[in-house]
Amino acid sequence: MTTSTEFVTCPHCGAQNYQTAQLCHHCQMALPTVATSPRLVTGGAEATSSAGAKLQSDELRKQSKKATNTLLAVAILNLVAGAIFYAIGSQAGRNRMDETVLATILAVSGLFGALYFGLWFWARKTPFLPSLIGMIIYVIFTVVTFALNASSGKVTIPWLNIVIIALLVQGMNAAKKSDEIKRKFGLQ
Repeated sequence: MTTSTEFVTCPHCGAQNYQTAQLCHHCQMALPTVATSPRLVTGGAEATSSAGAKLQSDELRKQSKKATNTLLAVAILNLVAGAIFYAIGSQAGRNRMDETVLATILAVSGLFGALYFGLWFWARKTPFLPSLIGMIIYVIFTVVTFALNASSGKVTIPWLNIVIIALLVQGMNAAKKSDEIKRKFGLQ
């Protein structure tokens, strides 16, 4: 009779193989050797050793940098878009915009740009909370903009906004998980 300890799970396809097998019988990929290979951590599983936790935390930190970089991208996009909109709207001609409207657009763009630059600067040290705040502000901004456009008859799906929110959420989750692992294993 064989026991479950006589089998090894293929890390590539999940098939059960004998411990003595070198290749998976299902996908023909190389199998890890039982005695010397580290346990693979996949999905939501956490590492069980402090060395594994450090590696996993470092990888999650890299993922959380996406959220930090997204905050910087939102800051730059706000400043550049405000400047372009101001330049186009202030040109002489039939479609010239009112100076008050242009100044308001420039001020709001500058305010959002400065806010997201500040969040980016803060997120370089601790990415979770600034990413959360940035995401909440961005979601509110997206919903308000969508509602205003819908009330004026312009219903469009804000794909760029959805991508930015998804990147912030992904980075925020990675930062939270990284902080939990560091706290659990006492890592810096």
